[in-house]
Amino acid sequence: MEDFLMEEDFELFERGLLSEVNEVIEFDSDENEPQEPYEGHDPNEPYSEVVGGMSRSIKKKKVTLLGYLGTVRESKPYNPKAWLLQSILNELRYPLTADGKFGPLTRQAVEKFQADYGLDVDGEVGRKTWTKLINLGKSRISNSGISDQDYENAANELDVEVEVVKAIKDVESSGSGYVFSNHPVILFEGHVFWKELDKCNGTPSKYSDSDILYQKWTKDHYVSGVAEYVRLKKARDINIDAANASASWGLFQIMGKNFKDCGCKSVEEFVTRMCTSEAEQLNLFVEFIKHHNMQRYLKPDHTGNIPWASFARCYNGAGYEKNKYHIKLQEAYEKYKKLSKK
Repeated sequence: MEDFLMEEDFELFERGLLSEVNEVIEFDSDENEPQEPYEGHDPNEPYSEVVGGMSRSIKKKKVTLLGYLGTVRESKPYNPKAWLLQSILNELRYPLTADGKFGPLTRQAVEKFQADYGLDVDGEVGRKTWTKLINLGKSRISNSGISDQDYENAANELDVEVEVVKAIKDVESSGSGYVFSNHPVILFEGHVFWKELDKCNGTPSKYSDSDILYQKWTKDHYVSGVAEYVRLKKARDINIDAANASASWGLFQIMGKNFKDCGCKSVEEFVTRMCTSEAEQLNLFVEFIKHHNMQRYLKPDHTGNIPWASFARCYNGAGYEKNKYHIKLQEAYEKYKKLSKK
């Protein structure tokens, strides 16, 4: 069973990934426990036949992206948060070398940015400066959008109706496939990173970064949005391929370790394609569906109806019914069918 993180229409969490950066996301309690492939699951509980599913066990937890980023200021030590800052400033045309070292040049760029946007010019990146940086970065996303032709191509590849593809996109996605520029939405999984490092003899136990390396799945280290790139950067500093394989990517949140299932020769190719456009993210999703022959659940069965429940179970796991995933797919499909008749 492969680790493949596809969210079960987990709306609050998706809002955490894609919402305004100063929003506080509260996760509600739920009695369900994580299903395979996550450790700690009940082995007698059914799970997805292909990719595994996930029914979150959620406890009350408040998460703020800005709270995780904190205040970043000039200092000599390497800091992954300074790397993220420099990367965003570069995208906003304040050219810097993204080396993670917050020196005088980075401070000058921060001060110029603060002056340009009417912020307090103190050279420190706190809540207001982070908010402006990240929201401006999001506003400059130019590689988003899936055209009608893209949808038609995907539908032809899967031999299904265009409305089917659009329905899945609507239910799986609640916003852009990017957090800024060519940086796709990601979610880093430390328990997968542990396994990936272990496979390449990386001795995960010798590292002390508990927010990126742990043996059992937990939600406790999720930080959402662009801040997930800080966790990814910390992991990449240890092993770039293992790090990229340990994050879920793009509109359809495909785990990097499943790159072969998406028709890629390497995880590097997979990530490069994810960074290209939302249309390319759709192409990777199509390849994944074809690899696991899930398109058979996207065509009318003997009753003349699309077996959305079968697709939902295969694609999202045993928890799909509680979250009404199959019903939402059906409703989205019917919406597009009505629109196509106008």
